[in-house]
Amino acid sequence: MYLTGLPAMSGYAQEASIKTTLSPIHTAVPSLTIAPDARGSGIGDASLTSVPDVWSQYWNPAKYSFTHLPAEVGFSYTPWLKKWVNDMALLSLGGYRQLENRTGQAIAFSMRYFSLGEIPGGMDETGGILPAVTPYETAFDLSYSRKLSPGFGVAVTLRYIRSDMGGGLQDIQPANAFSADLAGYGETYFLLAEAEALWSWGFHIANVGTRISYDGGATNFFLPALLKIGNGILYPLNRENHIGFYFDIHKYLVPSLPVYR
Repeated sequence: MYLTGLPAMSGYAQEASIKTTLSPIHTAVPSLTIAPDARGSGIGDASLTSVPDVWSQYWNPAKYSFTHLPAEVGFSYTPWLKKWVNDMALLSLGGYRQLENRTGQAIAFSMRYFSLGEIPGGMDETGGILPAVTPYETAFDLSYSRKLSPGFGVAVTLRYIRSDMGGGLQDIQPANAFSADLAGYGETYFLLAEAEALWSWGFHIANVGTRISYDGGATNFFLPALLKIGNGILYPLNRENHIGFYFDIHKYLVPSLPVYR
């Protein structure tokens, strides 16, 4: 059982002569922000400091140094917008292995493929019929994590990204990008109500890298770079059951569009 905290703060200023104008954040490859696992999605994406598992590559790769198993491999299939379309989905594959007889080092990999399904073609300026397109986004990750002390570890991730929004159309080119992540994770045990609880904390700076372009560099878009910080407490109810309380804050590290008045 998990109880998560998802804070949301908003504010605005309004004058009689000025209307409030939204300035949204636009990024490319939004599938990089979709959770690959059911547990992470089920607790509101507050998994930065949850118990380490095979999907820590997405949430916080520094947790791999604290896993209790020497190696794991996982695969997930996530239908997307299933009530509206039936051919959009995220496929994820990941795994890790601890090094040097489990002395606090681990390497991990992951691959994700997001299919936007088949989009029927329209008509061009001359009245010709355009072919249907099958856009997709994919990413390949490799990370290395290491304990700096018995209770704290860090990790570095390198990522290759490919996005094809045209599905073969000449005016929309497939785009490539590279990014890197930096993460940290710490944990310590303490007594709480006569039981030994686990306090965990961490940070994850994700998707910091090159810009991406679908027209040969004429127009460039930011990747969805994120800063995530959080902490949590895992409390034992009995030998088999625990209750967790987690609190995460996520902040985009990309600029919003300018507002001209």
